[in-house]
Parts: sequence; C-alpha cells; structure tokens
Amino acid sequence: MILITPSTMDEIQQFFADMPDFARLHVQGEGTIDVPVYKVERNANMVFIWARIPTGIRTVTKVQIYHKNGTVMLERNAPLTKPSSRNVYTRFEFVIEEVGSE
Repeated sequence: MILITPSTMDEIQQFFADMPDFARLHVQGEGTIDVPVYKVERNANMVFIWARIPTGIRTVTKVQIYHKNGTVMLERNAPLTKPSSRNVYTRFEFVIEEVGSE
C-alpha cells in the first residue's frame, strides 16, 4: 500500500501551485490576450488554476496557462462564449492520487 503523507501532499500541491505565470486567451476574430492567473486553490488532493475572461471579450476559442519558464503547461481548446453582463472564469484541475504498482 502506498501512502502519501500529509506533508508530502502539501509539498506536491505547492509545487503545482507555484508553476503558473499567466493565462493566454485566444479570442475569436481578435487574436490573443494575456491575463494574470486569477487564483490558485489547493484543496485535499487537488490543485485548481483559475483564469478570468475580461469584460469586452465575447468568444474564447482556446485558453492556455503558461508556466513560469515560458512554456505552455495547460491548454483547453473548447470554445467559450461569455455573456456580456457576467464575469466568466475557466478552471483547470490537477488531481494528485496514489497509484499502486504491481
């Protein structure tokens, strides 16, 4: 049986939480816009990375989260249409789980 101790889980979560630098939004018909990562949350065995779609943006075709080293670390290609009167956020999730070996 494998057991990730609470302190090790905390270190792994912090490792992932410290990675993101900014989000790049690919906006339909307008090119790209870089926005700060809205927030990073840690909960149990999960890490959540949030990006906010700014006011004035209508349709986002791709969202990329950039690592502090300048490379893309996460990417989502699903189109997202934002209602003009609402704030919209997109979230990426990491689930850290123990996996036994045979």
